[in-house]
Amino acid sequence: MSTSVTVKPSLNPLLPYRTHYSSDLAALSVGAEVRLAGWAHRCRDHGGLIFIDLRDPRGLVQLRITPDAPGDSHDIAAKVRPEWVLQVVGVIKPRPEGTENPSLATGKIEIEVSRIEILNVAADMPFDVADETPITEQQNIEFRYIALRRESVAKVVRFRHELVRMVREYFYENNFLEVETPLLSKSTPEGARDCLVPSRVFPGKFYALPQSPQQYKQLLVIGGVERYFQIARCLRDEDTRADRLLEHTQIDFEMSYVQRDDIMNMLEGLIIRLVTKLTPEKRLLSNPLQRFTYRELMDRFGSDKPDLRFGLEIRDCTDLFSEIEFQVFRSVIEKGGTIRGFWCPAPPSFSRKEMDELTGVAMELGAEGLVWISCGAEDFSSPIKRFLSPDLLARLRDRVEAAPGEGSLFLMAGQVHDTVLDRLGRFRVKISERANLQDPNLLAFAYVIDFPYFFWDEDNKRYDPCHHMFVMPKREYINTVLTDPLPTLSTQFDMICNGYEMCSGSERIHFRRLQSGIMQLVGIGPEEQEEKFGHLLRALDSGAPPHGGVAPGVDRLVMVLMGLPFVRDTIAFPKSQRGEDLMMKSPSHVDEQQLRELGIKLR
Repeated sequence: MSTSVTVKPSLNPLLPYRTHYSSDLAALSVGAEVRLAGWAHRCRDHGGLIFIDLRDPRGLVQLRITPDAPGDSHDIAAKVRPEWVLQVVGVIKPRPEGTENPSLATGKIEIEVSRIEILNVAADMPFDVADETPITEQQNIEFRYIALRRESVAKVVRFRHELVRMVREYFYENNFLEVETPLLSKSTPEGARDCLVPSRVFPGKFYALPQSPQQYKQLLVIGGVERYFQIARCLRDEDTRADRLLEHTQIDFEMSYVQRDDIMNMLEGLIIRLVTKLTPEKRLLSNPLQRFTYRELMDRFGSDKPDLRFGLEIRDCTDLFSEIEFQVFRSVIEKGGTIRGFWCPAPPSFSRKEMDELTGVAMELGAEGLVWISCGAEDFSSPIKRFLSPDLLARLRDRVEAAPGEGSLFLMAGQVHDTVLDRLGRFRVKISERANLQDPNLLAFAYVIDFPYFFWDEDNKRYDPCHHMFVMPKREYINTVLTDPLPTLSTQFDMICNGYEMCSGSERIHFRRLQSGIMQLVGIGPEEQEEKFGHLLRALDSGAPPHGGVAPGVDRLVMVLMGLPFVRDTIAFPKSQRGEDLMMKSPSHVDEQQLRELGIKLR
């Protein structure tokens, strides 16, 4: 809305600016005089009777300005436009019968204004604050200081504040010390790219911003801080995606004299408290949380972070097709491949056209093809119907645990078992979306344990840790991990929820010989170990206690608990999908003088 009047803001407001917030008013007596301050949310002129909805950080209240209001209050009110900053004095009055607003905490009252001051005016708004109509990503970031005034955004900021407050209280109750670790540290090979900071005092040398406080928290417990926690800022020079940003905040904690289950129990207590206190309208799938092995999840769901809110469990159907005449399946079986599938109960019943579309979706996910069997009340249809006898169909339904009635069976075949499972697992999510099986009020938190310690990197001819190289192997593998790495299982555990990995934790290696040997396995030789990790290795040699920890992300927790689509929606000042701050216009160029001071020349 264009500002069509010229108004000089008041330089002599009443001090203090307010005696009450809008949330206080319902508890006050009718006739009480109050002083309020905030933004004009909406303005309505009803032929001389002016109504303004005043918004402060705790809600809205309706102001009523009559033509006979004292002084020039009516003339001033007539000039007010949305988002102008106001101070008012008035008395609480009941709203006339039939005009109450049950959606507002102050919906039964209004303020009859006796004095109004314009503290500041607002230029043209790029979008309407009072209207929650979606805005573009560019508007949301470039004008974030305006978007923050919208209730949908302000609600996230308040929710995040409450979550962090409760986290702190939980760890204080459990005798943790809150300790800050450095932001300027050392670049070490820990997985993602480091964000580097050039040093002016030491030309040609660089600090690294922390990917996580991993080494510092281990050094803290070695130094005698038995229980540490921190709301830690972390930065990784990675491509962004829906659930990952360049910078994030994590709830980092580490404990000494603990084993894996002690850490998991501490984390579980925190999560259950957050869910029950912050989102009482939502349900936990299980309490206590379920535990699955990595291999079990891969075989049943095709993912190590599956969405457990719905079934659609994958089953091995290879043996049932050993005698079938369908050559594609016969060929896969003869070459040692696998045929896996899952059952989706009706509703929905997919049409032939939808089945063809789903075949295209499967191929986009990398599958060579998709075989479907749609079972109706009396008959069934399938592109391989002529190869399916009633007996085979009955055995297939039994294998995939199909409930009586209508539904669809989806099958994929391939030579590499885990590849088939991965593609079928991702296709399972697509089907759940189409079938509307993802209950937004169900939180399927669970634990994943017994991860393999290593995967073999064929390109670089080395072992890569599944999590990171500071993880303690399970005790039965400690004496064999350095000589026979691939069968080794680790003490790593993941917490998952609704298809997201919420965090990974573990016991840590606490003696030097094993830590040095693991570094050697992943391609870090003695000289590089000394250069990049000498401080940690020497610390492990100084009487390091058994210890371990985990670090759930604040951003992802808020996203999942609030049911938001993107992790960037959970932070006050997000960046774009490409990592740009459109409000501050960063990243940006710096002048030559700054570069010269740092000894940097741009190519």
